[in-house]
Amino acid sequence: MGQKSWYHVLGVPADASLAEIRRQYLARVREFPPETHGDEFQEVREAYEVLSDPERRKAYDANAEGRIEDDANVRKIDALITKRQWRELLSLAKTLDEPERSILQALAYLLQGRWDSHVRALERVLDKLTEDPDMLASMLRQLRDLYLHYADRDRAEEALALYDRFRPNRTLWRMLWLDYAHILRHLGREREIVDLVEPMLPQATDAFRRDDGRLLVEWTSYIFSVGWTDLARRYRARTARYWRHADPAAIAEMKDAVMGFIDEWEDDEELEVAREMAELVMLVDRQDMEVRDRLVELDEEMQVQKEIDRMMRQDEQMNPLVSSRAAWLFGLRMGWEDADGLESFAHVEPETLYEKEWFAEGVARLKKSYPATYRMFRDDWQAYLATVTSGMNREQRRRLMR
Repeated sequence: MGQKSWYHVLGVPADASLAEIRRQYLARVREFPPETHGDEFQEVREAYEVLSDPERRKAYDANAEGRIEDDANVRKIDALITKRQWRELLSLAKTLDEPERSILQALAYLLQGRWDSHVRALERVLDKLTEDPDMLASMLRQLRDLYLHYADRDRAEEALALYDRFRPNRTLWRMLWLDYAHILRHLGREREIVDLVEPMLPQATDAFRRDDGRLLVEWTSYIFSVGWTDLARRYRARTARYWRHADPAAIAEMKDAVMGFIDEWEDDEELEVAREMAELVMLVDRQDMEVRDRLVELDEEMQVQKEIDRMMRQDEQMNPLVSSRAAWLFGLRMGWEDADGLESFAHVEPETLYEKEWFAEGVARLKKSYPATYRMFRDDWQAYLATVTSGMNREQRRRLMR
């Protein structure tokens, strides 16, 4: 359970700019989406949270010297766990200082199904980490993943009980509420998170504090992401009213944070959530032309996404080469990874005159029934039709391209 270098996790140099860190974070999220790579995503998310915060990054950099040896231990630990060499793992633990020694012992006991020994080792860890919120939060997140996915049985309730011990610690709870929500969702009790987070949130009329403003933005984004739209819109209005008390520099910081969330939701193919978050900026500053343009773009993309979904799922009359090409073009524009799976099918060339006529009919149907999709890629469709009809006589071309 050692901690890898956060620069290594994101794949950026130690002198990387904030913009570079954000770009690489988004790339890593595309590589490790939370739905299929929960552990990797959480590691990437934690790396971004540390390196995107100037104060936390400064503190992290100040402790860089000890992490080289730690990285070597992480590789050794991973190898021992893969080979299930528990005796060697426990021997390695004895060479470490506290709290790393007890952390590794707790891990080894948990993976062996020795719950009582795990709990005793864990208690020693908790005693040591109460003064180090960042390290404690990191350890709890790793334990959460282990309890939910790798323990001898599903231990979600035990994970909740462990997190509950730290809810009175306001500083730590602000770092952990999203993990707690993840556990509740695992148990089908996600609505409980609203009552647990609400006491942390400022009221719209409270004096402005940056940390509280950031928390409101994160909370609003989360509520939209789980589909509680009406509730999320109420929180969005409250967030906007609260941010209006901020100075211009803080408002600019908020906009930057929201734009980061918009990029994340676009990359996750959640365009509606991205649009709802863009509306938050407009509630604070109606004159922000960049976001106004982004809203127009999101509206267009959402319409195309709906058309393609309808085309692929419901339209049995549509030529599958046309619908696949439309989905590929859109995924390519958005930078979505699933576009790669359509590329080969989208490039199948109609060969016979019948196939070419059918393809041209499909494009004509697209133009009539899916206008946003045709309009967004008009030049592509026209160029492709020209390729399909090359080598034909004038009458054949006229008939296909009418």
